[in-house]
Amino acid sequence: MHQPENVFIQAIRIDDMVWISIPGDFSGEYALQIKNSLLAEGFKSNVTSFNGSYAGYIVPGRYFYMGVMNRG
Repeated sequence: MHQPENVFIQAIRIDDMVWISIPGDFSGEYALQIKNSLLAEGFKSNVTSFNGSYAGYIVPGRYFYMGVMNRG
């Protein structure tokens, strides 16, 4: 897979709203984790993707090596 030269994670906060943009596809589970974490801190949030580059499919860390040992 092609790796982009520059990948930017962008976030902006306006009052109690946080908008996060990352150049990739968020798994629904990971986006929900981020939104719930921010909600627990008193923030509303919007998580979006594709801000100009592409870094791949973004999943929670516990899935990074899932099934790696079973590959031949």
